[in-house]
Amino acid sequence: MKFAITLSAIAALIFCVLAGNPEDYTKAQSVYDFSAIDIHGKEVPLEKYKGNVLLIVNQEPGTDKEIEEFTQKHGVKFDVFSKVDVNGDNAIPLYKFLKLKQPGTNATDSSIEWNFTKFIVDKDGQVVERDVPKKDPLELIPSIEKYI
Repeated sequence: MKFAITLSAIAALIFCVLAGNPEDYTKAQSVYDFSAIDIHGKEVPLEKYKGNVLLIVNQEPGTDKEIEEFTQKHGVKFDVFSKVDVNGDNAIPLYKFLKLKQPGTNATDSSIEWNFTKFIVDKDGQVVERDVPKKDPLELIPSIEKYI
């Protein structure tokens, strides 16, 4: 029951790939300064989620169509976004911002090491935690609850 309450209280987002702005991500004040392209190609300002705790997760495999089919098959109820680059020169500004605010434990850089790297964003749009891909999402419940 506690898990159901937690999930209903957060806006969970899976970003397969994001389109975001501002281009100079270092000047952004929060994730609300960015937008993302959803799985249907529509631009969504992230300020839509203002006041909610967000879980931003990257997932790489598949095309947008395959990702959409997968999420429908599994009854996904949260917003899913179009595929984007999260590392390298072509990484979108939002992911550069996420990695700037929570660089992770990689000793050489802040790269996303693998699919399902998770970022927790508080109600004010601040990136407050970064978790490793292998961490079970259910283990995030206490972290998410402390920001609700």
